[in-house]
Amino acid sequence: MLKSAADAFVREVVAVLRHWQYARPVRPPITFSVSFTFKPGAQTTSTQSAAVPPPPPVPPAGPRAAEPVRVRVGSVSLSPRLVTHVQPVYPTRAVSARVEGTVVLEARIDATGKVTDAKVLRSIPLLDQAALSAVRQWRYAPTCLNGAGIPLIITVPVSFKLP
Repeated sequence: MLKSAADAFVREVVAVLRHWQYARPVRPPITFSVSFTFKPGAQTTSTQSAAVPPPPPVPPAGPRAAEPVRVRVGSVSLSPRLVTHVQPVYPTRAVSARVEGTVVLEARIDATGKVTDAKVLRSIPLLDQAALSAVRQWRYAPTCLNGAGIPLIITVPVSFKLP
């Protein structure tokens, strides 16, 4: 019953969104998020936020010029699409110790979609290495901005749940 109510809410939101119209942006494309809040007995509200992606920054001249400028996901509403997902191998010691949870990583993705580096932001010591090993094998579809592939920095949660 709860699922059918949620489905009805989603259908209603989609119907409302189909009626929204916007003027053509000066610098297309733009991306924006829309969130709806439903509360029993309360007025339905919606909020939206929009961001026009800025052009990619010009790389600095000098010895660091060879290093690509990375865009942090969330700063310009980009969302890379994961195309190769490798499951982490649950470490035997972690299973024995009954350790589970989510390791949060920061991953650097190059313009071709390859994960070039990853580091732990939120650690679970017995699970960190397994999370890093898996994410370093992930592959994303290249993310383009203004027609060119760009390197990204993303935050990746890797969850471990005991079988």
